Amino acid sequence: SSSEGAVLGLSAASEALQHFQTEAEITLSGLESRASQNETTLEETLAELRGEVELQGTVASEALKDLEGLAHQNQANNEAAQALIVNKADEITQSVDNLRRETEESVEVIDAKVQKLGTGIAKTGEELLASVNEIGRAISTTDDTGSTSQVL
Repeated sequence: SSSEGAVLGLSAASEALQHFQTEAEITLSGLESRASQNETTLEETLAELRGEVELQGTVASEALKDLEGLAHQNQANNEAAQALIVNKADEITQSVDNLRRETEESVEVIDAKVQKLGTGIAKTGEELLASVNEIGRAISTTDDTGSTSQVL
């Protein structure tokens, strides 16, 4: 009877152990499945992140190339604008010099004309005075009585 009890106890313990082992195997299988799923999810996430990093790297690289291109274009535009400004400044300086020279020449021509006009007026005045004197002498006549009269 005591051995029957021991066999029954051993049988119950064996059954409990089997039950525990079965549950442990099920749990372990579930854990392995979750670990496998987690590993797959992790690999997928890593692959997505790598793809995103690559994409962002490509976008950043293209943006950098665009910025470098814009910087070169901007530099070329600045150099062209500076050259244009220098050329326009030279043209303006040349125009001002030409205007100054033309103005000086015009002033000299005007001075010469004024001087010539003044000389002409003086000469004309002298000629007019001489003509008036000549007319005055011509008008002075002697009448039949022998007396001199002057008509003005």
